[in-house]
Amino acid sequence: MSNRPEIFYIGLIFALFIFPRVLERFYVPSGISAFAIGFLSLFLSEYFQVKGDPTISVLAILGISSLFLFAGLEVDLRAIYKEKRFIIFHLFTHFFILIVATLSVQYILQLSDRASILYALALTTPSAGFILDSLDSLPITDQQKFWIKTKAIAAELLALAIMFFTLQSQSWSQLAFSTIGVLGIIVLLPPLFFGFTRFIAPFAKNSEFAFFIMLAILAALITKELGAYFLVGAFIVGVSIQRFRYLFTGIHIDSHIQALKLFSTFFIPFYFFKAGTLITLNDLSVESIAVGILMAAVVTSIRVGSAILIRRLSFGESLRQSFPVSMALVPNLIFGLVLWEILCSEFGLNSLASGALLAYTACITVVPGILMKNTTFLDIRKPLQSTSSP
Repeated sequence: MSNRPEIFYIGLIFALFIFPRVLERFYVPSGISAFAIGFLSLFLSEYFQVKGDPTISVLAILGISSLFLFAGLEVDLRAIYKEKRFIIFHLFTHFFILIVATLSVQYILQLSDRASILYALALTTPSAGFILDSLDSLPITDQQKFWIKTKAIAAELLALAIMFFTLQSQSWSQLAFSTIGVLGIIVLLPPLFFGFTRFIAPFAKNSEFAFFIMLAILAALITKELGAYFLVGAFIVGVSIQRFRYLFTGIHIDSHIQALKLFSTFFIPFYFFKAGTLITLNDLSVESIAVGILMAAVVTSIRVGSAILIRRLSFGESLRQSFPVSMALVPNLIFGLVLWEILCSEFGLNSLASGALLAYTACITVVPGILMKNTTFLDIRKPLQSTSSP
């Protein structure tokens, strides 16, 4: 690679965009395929030194930042506020499951308090960006898509807040400094939007897309330096753009959202690839994989079962009606990998817990799509008669 790096990068692009698409016909998400390619590339380290490659790291930052920028842009605060009663009920249930998961992880895997919280977040938090990207491929109604999207985003908002305070809770001074930094980003964004639309956009047509991307990356790098990881800053920028979209007079935000979706779709495989290069063979022991599969069976049953029961008791939904919404909220691919990387790099996660989390993430990312696209006994392709309940 040192002699002809362009050949390696071109080959990598082909690998990340052709093989995953081929495997999608077998219900293997492209993120899982890119992650596996990253791991397999380590066996070619004699020829290609991919681990720690700065170019791949930059492409990975572009991927994770643009994806969470897109996820933030999809946040509809008005819709969340309108349905706040149902959202609060959903988050209360999610928070209770998180507490149980934290205590269980701490007892079974013997992790520290902070590591247990982050590990439990990885087990219970849906990846909104991944879920939003896959909604169109699922046999569900528009109303079900709305509720899946709303609940996934609400759960991720809660998880981001918990993750931020957990990472910064080592000292009060660090927490205060990081909180002030994040609040500073939130306060400065509206004036930046106004200045851009007033002094730059009128004289530089079609510069909005680049402005959004660069702003998201800048905020992502700042929050990374604050110890809150890239995704927090990018997500804040996305939410702020949607919240203050009235400042962008004459700019079609919706068209830029679609463009950002395509942008993130191109670059996010590099993040999965980079994450795959961080695996070690010790992570893939039979014991860790078995523990991960067992966790997937238990945690998924609890999450899906509790969601179905609550919707049954609250809204009188049948199993066929509640199953798609409950199952679609299970995948945690992106959030799981992000927290896995944080746990390994900052908390020295042991091989058993590391491998179990990877196996868990793979299982609950692949299985829901297979069930929802192939389950016939629930007949979830049949349109729902009632569209009044969440």
